[in-house]
Amino acid sequence: MNYIDAYVLGTLAILDLAFIIQLRQRRIRAARVERVMRSLEFAVRRELSTHQVLRGERELAHAG
Repeated sequence: MNYIDAYVLGTLAILDLAFIIQLRQRRIRAARVERVMRSLEFAVRRELSTHQVLRGERELAHAG
């Protein structure tokens, strides 16, 4: 019975470690996706603000 207990506990320990590794990888992947999305959001905002400034300068040039 000792060998069976050791086998079961060893298998559970390996499965536990595999599950922890999988959860950590999912968290890292989610953080990476979040960073990329935040970066894209800032890039779009920066691009939109640049276009608004340029459009405002063009309107002033045409008005004058």
